[in-house]
Amino acid sequence: MGHPIIPTGQDEKNKDKSSKEPIVIYILMLIGYFVFALVIVFTINAVI
Repeated sequence: MGHPIIPTGQDEKNKDKSSKEPIVIYILMLIGYFVFALVIVFTINAVI
């Protein structure tokens, strides 16, 4: 019984990592869109 417990613990850690990664990607995407919007605003202001 000692061996099966170890892999399950590793699986739980992997699940925690996989559950956190999408949140980080979502935050990075929001930051990317925000910066992209700022660039568009600055370029429009420069043209005008």
